Formats: sequence, C-alpha cells, structure tokens
Amino acid sequence: ESDDDDRHRTLAQWILARGGACTARELQQGRRDISNAEDAHLSLRELADAGFGTYSLEQPATGRPVYRFRLHEQMSTQTQAEDSQENGTCVDEAEEVGEL
Repeated sequence: ESDDDDRHRTLAQWILARGGACTARELQQGRRDISNAEDAHLSLRELADAGFGTYSLEQPATGRPVYRFRLHEQMSTQTQAEDSQENGTCVDEAEEVGEL
C-alpha cells in the first residue's frame, strides 16, 4: 500500500467514525496532521478524486453554503471491513451490505 493509499484510508476511517461526512473545518479541527484550511480542502479533494466519496457545495436550510465531503456508502462498508480484518475483529454481515 502506498503512502497516499494509507493516508486516504486513514482519512476515510476518521470520517466514517464521525458519521461518514465532514467539512474541511471539522477535518482541520479534528486532525493534528491537518494544519490549515488549505490542507484540509486539499485532503478532501484528493479523497474525492481517489473515489472515496464526493466533495461538494451544500446549502443548509439556514446560513452559508458549505463544502462537505461524504463517503460513498460502499466505501463506508469496505473501510469497515478492511479495518476489521486488520484488527482481527468481525464485521456483522448486515453492516457489510448496509442493512442496518
């Protein structure tokens, strides 16, 4: 696994642990290895370009539009399965196919 692949998988797992979506600001505030807003935006764009999810502008009901990264559903279950295999734990079959 390349350094980029490892970084993408680590970020995807971090996002998954927080519900499968995040903004650049949330990423910057939650990860020590992301030191500024530019790095956060770049990291989320790279993750989207690598096929892990989408990074798009969303308009909330009130307030300003915000860019939010959302993991693809299949990436969420794949990331969970890979993490479980690495940790020697078992992922419930229903979780793997998204039937929760």
